[in-house]
Amino acid sequence: MISIDVRDNFKSVEKNLGFLAKKQLPRARVTAINRTANGVRTEAVKFAKEYIGKSDIKVKELRSKTHIYRASVKYRQYAVITFRRAIFPLKRFKPKQTQKGIVASAFGQTKLYRGTFFATVGKGEHKGIFKRMSKARLPIKELWGSDFQKIIFKNKKVLSSIKRRIKKQLPLELTRALKAIAMRPAKR
Repeated sequence: MISIDVRDNFKSVEKNLGFLAKKQLPRARVTAINRTANGVRTEAVKFAKEYIGKSDIKVKELRSKTHIYRASVKYRQYAVITFRRAIFPLKRFKPKQTQKGIVASAFGQTKLYRGTFFATVGKGEHKGIFKRMSKARLPIKELWGSDFQKIIFKNKKVLSSIKRRIKKQLPLELTRALKAIAMRPAKR
């Protein structure tokens, strides 16, 4: 879970604003935080899709594994982005059967999985890529590919990119939100 909490950063901004702007600051703050959270989620999902590589996993599917608990004026002045665990089966990573096993590109690189094979388990309901656990015919186990949550949290490149994005985008979004509020006609 990634949390964007920027309560301390706004104290210096409040000192430099006039009375009307101080009154509008909470609304602008919430808008800026929520827009920044959307940008962070977009960047994280985009990176995960690039890392996964060749597969039939769509960006929309990865995005559905995320949720943003948005900031609000009344309840909380921060946003939380959660990334649910999603482990995808190896069959979704463009597998090809060879004599030695299956070739698939699960963890961002193409790899040969020796001794693996395509199989249908049950009453023709579940198709997947399996490997024998011993020299006997059974038991077999299904092989799995990348885990969406681990891609995000174990990769230092992603986390540093997210921090840079927050640091860069939050002031821009705050300025935009304050300008938008200032341009609205006054209510009478």
